[in-house]
Amino acid sequence: MWAVEINIEMKNGKTVIASTDGPVRLIDVLTRHAAQGSEAPSSA
Repeated sequence: MWAVEINIEMKNGKTVIASTDGPVRLIDVLTRHAAQGSEAPSSA
């Protein structure tokens, strides 16, 4: 299986890059957390 690189732009303007061989699962996890309104605390 091949890896996919996904660029994610966050609300604070920062961009993170996720590399995965399971992009559908990653997107599912991210959208579930976004729908629940859970966000990681800012480290800034």
